Amino acid sequence: MFKLALLAFVLAHAATAAAVESPALLLPGEYPAGETGAKAGDTWLALVVDEERSALVATPVAVDAVADPVFGDAPADRVAAPALGGQPLALLRGLPLRAGDVVTVLAEPKDLARDLPLMMFLNSAEAYRLTLDCGPLKGDRTRERCALAFARGGQRQVLAQFEGTRVASGQRALGVDAAPALLWAGDVDRDGRLDLLLDLSDRYDLGATSLFLSTAAGAGELAGRAVTLTKRPGN
Repeated sequence: MFKLALLAFVLAHAATAAAVESPALLLPGEYPAGETGAKAGDTWLALVVDEERSALVATPVAVDAVADPVFGDAPADRVAAPALGGQPLALLRGLPLRAGDVVTVLAEPKDLARDLPLMMFLNSAEAYRLTLDCGPLKGDRTRERCALAFARGGQRQVLAQFEGTRVASGQRALGVDAAPALLWAGDVDRDGRLDLLLDLSDRYDLGATSLFLSTAAGAGELAGRAVTLTKRPGN
């Protein structure tokens, strides 16, 4: 009897462990076939941001086979959330988040090379600051090493680093024909602290979108990288 009870416990524990989802982030759009891990009808949390409401909405996703928009006849999967009407900003799964209204602080994308520094406020008079701190790279006046810094009060952390260049107009470019950006800022985990959705791509041929959550912050951090999506732009 004891052995049967022990076997039942082990099987139940294994089933529970198998049911735990790995953190996942998708942006609605096209992907190489089979690479998203998404299945038609699966429920994801959609980050919906519009003039009326910001919310995480539990919704089934659609995954449709299409031709790859970059490589023509190569198979691709189009991921969407048709039940919502418009397309959400992002789709999330396997994170400690729940459906319901969320606070949005910034919804209009900001170019990290051109629009920083930014000051953002959430439930406090003390601002969160997002800055791009750059210095010369190997004595070359046109090339720089740039740190994307997130700070509030006496806390400061570097979220990412880029190689920057100064173009003829005097403007800064980050990476290789890339356009890293702050896509959204708000409180998606509802703990009263700021979360960030960032495109941190530094190459034209590989996108990199990351969700930083305050609840995932480590020691001395304001936010921790909870999940990252890497994909080829255009897909």
